[in-house]
Amino acid sequence: MTKVVSITADGLDSSPEEFRLTANDTSPLLGHPNPGISLRFLNVGPAAVVRAAQEYWRDCEPRSLSLAGENEDIVWFVFCNLPAGVVSGTVDPVVLTPSGAPPALPPPTAQPTDNR
Repeated sequence: MTKVVSITADGLDSSPEEFRLTANDTSPLLGHPNPGISLRFLNVGPAAVVRAAQEYWRDCEPRSLSLAGENEDIVWFVFCNLPAGVVSGTVDPVVLTPSGAPPALPPPTAQPTDNR
């Protein structure tokens, strides 16, 4: 049975031993069984992923990190805000492979106006 598993940590410097796992009921979004992520194969924590991204993109402001895969085939996805837009890459095990896509500009956000 496939479940939704959430992994949370207190900060970027948390080690895999400190990660908290919670499993929920079977996800209606998945149509096939998945063996899930085995954290014992995790060689890199979130702080190392952010460092790799910031070494590659000097102006990187971390936007989000995602861990995905099955069993020992796991990879981090990292997204950074740059002045030119949002960039992404993967880190496996500690080598950053940037996406070939150009920076993406986030959609504009409505700003309040002064209608006096």
